[in-house]
Formats: sequence, structure tokens, C-alpha cells
Amino acid sequence: MSGEQLKAQATVRAAIDESFKRMEQVVELQLRSVENKIADSKRLDLVSGAKAVMVQQSTLTPEKFADITLSQFAAREQILADARAKGAALKEAHANVLRAYDQTVEAQKALDNYLRLERFDEKVANELLLAVGLTREQLETWTTTGLAAFEKASAVLAAIR
Repeated sequence: MSGEQLKAQATVRAAIDESFKRMEQVVELQLRSVENKIADSKRLDLVSGAKAVMVQQSTLTPEKFADITLSQFAAREQILADARAKGAALKEAHANVLRAYDQTVEAQKALDNYLRLERFDEKVANELLLAVGLTREQLETWTTTGLAAFEKASAVLAAIR
């Protein structure tokens, strides 16, 4: 893998990471906004419910008001908990994508290294063959012929025993 390819992959990795960080910041801001809205709505619920109980404009008793308010609070807290869980899942998904990207780059490096070594081994073997005046085809023919002769000799020896 060329140095330019490695630089390009590092740049892509950094861009992906930066995008994910920005998305996570947006999620954090949205969660804070939801938290603030929940806090505001709790205050409004308490104030309006207290007024209704005090003015006795409705059949709302303090006990009924408390039950309704607690139920609404719990529902809002569940919404917030779900949003937090989704934010955490998003962060985990981002981490998984980055890990997979890093593993892909490492695999590419390993493959490139293997191919480079394979070409080097083949080049050295060809140079050695040329040094002794052989071609690869001659070596393969001799190897095949020699192996066949060895197998015949082994069969004859096995038959003699």
C-alpha cells in the first residue's frame, strides 16, 4: 500500500470520526433540550394543578392531582431514558463502524505486505533459476518427472518387501 493510500485512508478515518463526533454532539444537545422541556413541563403541571386544587375549579383532589402528576412525570422520564439509550446506541454504532474501518485498513496492509513478500519470493526464485541456467518450465518438468520416478521406485520397493 502506498504512502499516499495510507494518508488518504487516515484522512477518511479522521473525517468519519469528526462526522460521528458532530452527530453525537447534536444528540447531546437534543437530549439537553428534552431535559429542559421536561423540567419546564413539570413546573407548569405543578403550578396549574396546584391552582386548580386551590381554586377548586374542578373535582381534582390533591391526591388525584399527585397521582396524575407522578404518572406524567414517570412517562416523561421514560421518554428521556429511551432517548438516552438511543444516543448511547448511536455512539456504540459509531465505535463499531470505526473499529471495522480500522480492521479493514489493517487487513489491507497485511494483504499488501503478503503480496509484496510473495512477489519478492518469486523474483528471488526466478533470479536463482536464471543463475543456474534454468527456466521455471524446466524446473516444473523435472520436478514432475522426478516425482513420478520416485513414486514408481517406492512402489517397486514396496512390492519387493
